[in-house]
Amino acid sequence: MACNIYLKVSSVEQPLSALQTPQKGLVVATDRVSTNGTSKTDNISLHGETNSHSTPAAASAQSANTGTSGGGISALAACTSTGGSNGSDTGLDTRGSEAALAGGPTTTLGASDERSDISSIGSGTTGSMGRGLGTSHRSSGNLHKRASSVIGLDSMIDNRREEGGLTANVVHMEVPFGKPIEEVYDGVQTGPVLGSGISGVVRLVTHKATGVKYAVKCLDLGLVETEEGLNQLREEIFIMCQLDHPNIVRLEEVYESHSEIYLVQELCLGGELFDRLDEQPDYHYTEAECARLIKQMLCAVRYLHSKGIIHRDLKLENFLFSSSAPDSELKMIDFGLSKHFQYGEIQQQAVGTPYTVAPEVIRGRYDERCDIWAIGVIAFLLLSGDPPFGGCGGPEPLMEVRSNILNGAFEFEPAEIWDLVSDKAKEFINALLVTNPKFRPTAMDAQKIDWLKEWSNRTKCENDQTLNPNVVRALVNFKEFSDMRKLLCEVLSFTLLPEQIKDLRKEFETLDTDGSGEISLLSLKQVLVTNAGAGSLGALTEEEVEDIFNAMRVKKTETTIRWHEFIAAGLSQCEVDDRNLRLAFDRLDNDHKGVSVLLT
Repeated sequence: MACNIYLKVSSVEQPLSALQTPQKGLVVATDRVSTNGTSKTDNISLHGETNSHSTPAAASAQSANTGTSGGGISALAACTSTGGSNGSDTGLDTRGSEAALAGGPTTTLGASDERSDISSIGSGTTGSMGRGLGTSHRSSGNLHKRASSVIGLDSMIDNRREEGGLTANVVHMEVPFGKPIEEVYDGVQTGPVLGSGISGVVRLVTHKATGVKYAVKCLDLGLVETEEGLNQLREEIFIMCQLDHPNIVRLEEVYESHSEIYLVQELCLGGELFDRLDEQPDYHYTEAECARLIKQMLCAVRYLHSKGIIHRDLKLENFLFSSSAPDSELKMIDFGLSKHFQYGEIQQQAVGTPYTVAPEVIRGRYDERCDIWAIGVIAFLLLSGDPPFGGCGGPEPLMEVRSNILNGAFEFEPAEIWDLVSDKAKEFINALLVTNPKFRPTAMDAQKIDWLKEWSNRTKCENDQTLNPNVVRALVNFKEFSDMRKLLCEVLSFTLLPEQIKDLRKEFETLDTDGSGEISLLSLKQVLVTNAGAGSLGALTEEEVEDIFNAMRVKKTETTIRWHEFIAAGLSQCEVDDRNLRLAFDRLDNDHKGVSVLLT
């Protein structure tokens, strides 16, 4: 099965300078690889001369003129070349591969004053996955002088061990002189290449002990030339370690050698949203399908923001489908430009991609609501096949795109498409594409807009809102488990593959009544008290539901149930096999002594 991937291996620190400060003759470029492996570069100058992929609606006509393969919406990632800098490519669209890499950390090569305090992360807004990465010190001009981790993995491992707890240690890490990744996976150096770029390659690999396939991103540390670049890589890994959401890609393991870092991630076999859009009739989705996808995006964005994380580069290419099934779920990928934030904090760094960048980002003063603007742009694209402001492969010069974004200038055209779209859908887009972020909804507010609530449920059956009685029974039984058994269930939950937890995903969505990506006590009471009476268990009291809620919480200081905590409680409904047991043992056997030490 052929599927497509988008691999963003490296990016400059300020890729939107072209939109911020007009410079005559400045060129914006993206490197691409066609299905036959031929590298192409799409150049767009500020004078409007173009040689690029077009939007899906114009793909056939454009491909004949540009010599590029196929149609589709080409993502422009702006980069600047000033003074004596070497520049950097900002994106690589690799097509025709056998499996889709589910994104991952992006190595940022530029300098930024904003990143100077990255090592302090851990005392502020962190999730339950650990307390920050520590600081890596090295002498000028010699990245690999230290025998320990160049990017501070050793410090992170120490911090996580001090904190204790399973979820703080679930992403396995190996530093130099630890176990080489080649002893664990086949194909690290010889596996099929899923993508390549300026900093390294991505390969399809197989876990030797279980046969499970993953995507491994291999980054050449020698190409990360600045301390700021290493700080950015630390931040990306730290963010990915924190995240536990069904619509966000999972980082499984991190290995570091003296010259490379390897990021082992789950494999998404369904391809890009980019390509699925291109495959739709008339190059756009129906309203019901668009609403289903936007609902998943907003759930992931709301979850990120609730954890104090801003993505800053949401676009079609940064959402992949978990499988090739028509109803497959989306996975948010690529946290290369993401960062932690405090509520009320103003960001100033100009990062992102021109066709989804918010006007306040161009102006240089923004907050997390820039992600909401990007969702509005994506909704427009899914319903029409074209971007509202240009900037993704069309004939518009960048300065026209910049003006359109700053002025919020877009029209619901062409009429033959938008006349068939409901007024409520247009109101939804208008609400998100407000140029003043103060009047733009939060992710939670956007979830409550009438169009999304009405249309996202049109493809659901009435039974979709009813819990499986077997799941209710599993939750009731879980509260009677010993602490040791609960911990082992939690370990196993992180080893399950997408096809093993597909049924639990529907049940989790039923319990997540407000779309936060987590289960609150209130929502658990609302659903369980109602559903239990319809099953063989009889009605559950509120006290019993509270006992179930407390049993599922790994960290008692948390006020919600996370995705994998729910999977652990419902583990009896999953087809657990020998592969999961092997992976679970390896997760606990951190010192490779054949003995598992439980972190309680």
